[in-house]
Amino acid sequence: MRSIEDATERLRNKTSYPLAEPPAADAANKDRQEPVDMDPVARDRKALLRAYQIECVRAGRRKPSQTDIGKACGWSDRTTIAWWLSNNPRCTKAHDSKIRDILKKKPHLHE
Repeated sequence: MRSIEDATERLRNKTSYPLAEPPAADAANKDRQEPVDMDPVARDRKALLRAYQIECVRAGRRKPSQTDIGKACGWSDRTTIAWWLSNNPRCTKAHDSKIRDILKKKPHLHE
């Protein structure tokens, strides 16, 4: 009975706490955690893509996926977008400029 009362009180106060403790950050879990020292170029690119997606949603449009952006660039899939996001060496300057051009022109807002 006590747990129901606690849950009701948390809902009233709009506070919550996790039901289970997160896994310890030991050597076994290290590879599953997101790296803290992420590549700054990749971090900036992800922020650019996320800002564009948020702008589309706020304008009442559907959130463009990586595939949608890749197709707007003239590619058939999202592979090059994934390379660009992770700052993969296979992504060329031409790919970078084409993706940035799409993010600047915002074709998904004008459909």
